[in-house]
Amino acid sequence: MALTVDQPTIPPIPEQDGGEARRWPRRLTWASFVVAPALMAWSYSIAATSPADDQLHYSVFWLGMLSVLLPVGARLLSPAPGRDERLLLVIATGLVLYVPKFLRETSGIVFHDEFAHARQVQLITDNGRLGDLNPLIQIVQSFPGLHSITATLQEVSGIGQPATIALLIGLLHAFGLVGLFLLAESVSGSSRIGALAGFLYTVNASYLYFDAQFSYESLSLPLLFWTLVCVDRARRSIGDRGACLGWCGLAITIGGGLVVTHHLTAYVLCMLLLGVTVVGAVRALRGRAAWPPVRLTFALFVVATSACVFWGVVRAPLVKQYLEPRITQGFSQLFDIASRNKEGRELFAQSTLPTYERVLGFLVAPIALVATLGGLWLVWQAIRRRRERLDDMHLTFVGLGLLYLPSFPLLLSVAGNEGARRSWATSYIGLVVLVSPAVVHLWDRHRRRPGRPPGPPGRRRRPRPLVVGAALGAAFTASVIGNTAIGLNETYRFPGPYVYGSDTRSVTPELVDFSRNLDDTYGPGNRVVGDRYTTLLTGTIGRQSTSRPSAGFPVWQMYFDPFPTDALLNQLKGSEWKFLVVDRQMGLFTPRIGVYFEPDEPLAQIRTEPPSPEFLDKYERLPFTLKVSQSDNLNLYRFDFGALDAQRAGLR
Repeated sequence: MALTVDQPTIPPIPEQDGGEARRWPRRLTWASFVVAPALMAWSYSIAATSPADDQLHYSVFWLGMLSVLLPVGARLLSPAPGRDERLLLVIATGLVLYVPKFLRETSGIVFHDEFAHARQVQLITDNGRLGDLNPLIQIVQSFPGLHSITATLQEVSGIGQPATIALLIGLLHAFGLVGLFLLAESVSGSSRIGALAGFLYTVNASYLYFDAQFSYESLSLPLLFWTLVCVDRARRSIGDRGACLGWCGLAITIGGGLVVTHHLTAYVLCMLLLGVTVVGAVRALRGRAAWPPVRLTFALFVVATSACVFWGVVRAPLVKQYLEPRITQGFSQLFDIASRNKEGRELFAQSTLPTYERVLGFLVAPIALVATLGGLWLVWQAIRRRRERLDDMHLTFVGLGLLYLPSFPLLLSVAGNEGARRSWATSYIGLVVLVSPAVVHLWDRHRRRPGRPPGPPGRRRRPRPLVVGAALGAAFTASVIGNTAIGLNETYRFPGPYVYGSDTRSVTPELVDFSRNLDDTYGPGNRVVGDRYTTLLTGTIGRQSTSRPSAGFPVWQMYFDPFPTDALLNQLKGSEWKFLVVDRQMGLFTPRIGVYFEPDEPLAQIRTEPPSPEFLDKYERLPFTLKVSQSDNLNLYRFDFGALDAQRAGLR
C-alpha cells in the first residue's frame, strides 16, 4: 500500500518469502561481527610494527572489512529478514565500522581537528564557560554543541575525556544510521530499502574515518538525520494535530541542537527544507500533492533559517570570514584549471597507498554514475506511471543525490579539495535514497524464486542470480575500497613509523612529554609560538595559548627567514608572546601534507627543500631569546623583548 501524507504510521510490508527455513545465512552474518574486528586489530598491529613500505596490513584490513560488509549487504538485500533484524544489522554495522577509528586512537586522539575540539572541552571543564577562545581553530568556540555534551558526560560519568569521547562517538556512529534507516524507510515505504540505504551510506568516503573523529560532523550528521525524520513524521501526521505538533516540536529541538553544533550541516538542513517546500508547492499547483504539508515544511524552513541567522550574528560572526575564502578560491582555481591558466592537483600524488586502492579510487565516480542512472530510471518510471510513493521529500533527496558527482572536479583545486570531500557526507544521503530502490529492483528481477516457472522457449534468458550477485558485490567492494582511498591517506588511517608533517604520525612521545613539562613548569595559558605540529600538542596537552599564523601574523618568518621583520617582532611584543618552540626537524624534512604552518604560507604545497638549519639555530645567538629547555629535537626559548629594545637603542 502506498503512503500518503495523512498516514501517521508506516504500514507493514510483507517481505518474507520462506527464506527463513535456512538459518545459516543469518548465523554467518552475525558471526562476521566477531571475525571482522579481530582481523582489523591484526592489521593495525602489523602496520604499527612493520616497515614503512609494507602493505600486508592493507590486505588484512580489507579482509576484515569485507568479511562483515559483504554478508551484511547480502542479508539486507534478501527479502527474508524482518524489520527488527534489519534494524539490528544496521546498528551493528555502525558499531563495527567504528572499530578502525577506535583502533587508530588507542593511545589518544590523533586527527588534526580533534585536538582543537578536545581543547575546547578542556576549556569548558577548566573554566565552566562556553565559547572561550580556542587557541587552535578559532571557529570551534562558536559552536559548542559537541563540546558541551562531551563535557557533561565526562563530568557525570567520571571516566575521563578519552573514554568519554570514544563511547560518545561510537554510539553516534550507529545512532546516525538508525535515523537514516527510518528516513529512507519512510520515503520509500519499505524497511528493506530503508535498511539498504543506511547500509550503503557507510560506503561514503567520510563515514569510516572522517565522520568518526571527535569533530563537528560526528554529532551534526546524526542530528540532521533525526531532524529530517521528525519533519517527515510531522508531515505525515497532519491529520492528527497533537502528533503533528509533537513531531514539529521535536524537529525544532533537535534542529536547534544542530544549529549550535555545526554551521555547514545546519545550512544543509535549511536547503533541504526549502527544497521540500518548493517541490511540494510545484506538485500542489499541479494537483498532485496537498498544500498543508507544504505550508508546514515552509514554516519549519523559516524557523531553521532564522535560527541559523540569529546564531551567526550573535555567536558566530566569523563563519562568513571562515567559509567565504574556501568557497570562492575553490571555484576560482577550478575555473583557472578549466581555462588552462593553472595546473590542477595531481590526485594521489606521493601516495603510499596500494596500487589497487588508487585504481579503485578512480572508479568510484563511474560506479556512482551507473548507480545514479539506474536510480533515475526508476524515478522516471514512477513519475511516468504516476505512482504516489514518490512524495516531496523523496524527490528532494533525489536532487541532493545528484549533487554528489558534480563535486568531483573540485578535487583538482587546492582550495576546493577539502570542501568537496566534506560535501560527500550530505550528498550521499540523497544518493543512497536514490540508488537503494534500484539495487533492490535489479536483484529482485534476477533472483531465483521458489516455484517460478521457466520462461518460454526462445525468450532471452536473464542473467543468473549468481552473476548479478557477483556484479553487485564487485561494485560494492570497489566502492568501499575506492572511497576509503580518496577519503584519507595512509598516515591518517594506520599507525606506523614517524612521518614529519603528517599530523597523525608527527605526534611523538618526545612532543607529548615536552608539552606536559611546559604545563607543569609554567602553568597553562602562556602565549607560545610554534609550527602546526608542535602547537597541536602544546595547545592541548600543554594547555597553552598557541599562535594562529596568517598573512596578518606571519609567524613563519621566525623559521623561514634569516631574521624576522620589525613588524612581526612588534606584534609579538605588543601581544606579550612569551615562548618560542623550535623543532629542529623542520630543517631536515619537508612536511608530508605540504605546509609547516597553514596554506597561506610562502611556497605552501610546492616547497622542495626545508628551511636552512641556520635559520632555526639563530635563536641560540640572538639576544632577545633565552633557551629555557631542550630535548632531542625540541628547543623552548623565552622572549626577552627588553633585550631587543636595548639592541635597537644601541643601533641608533
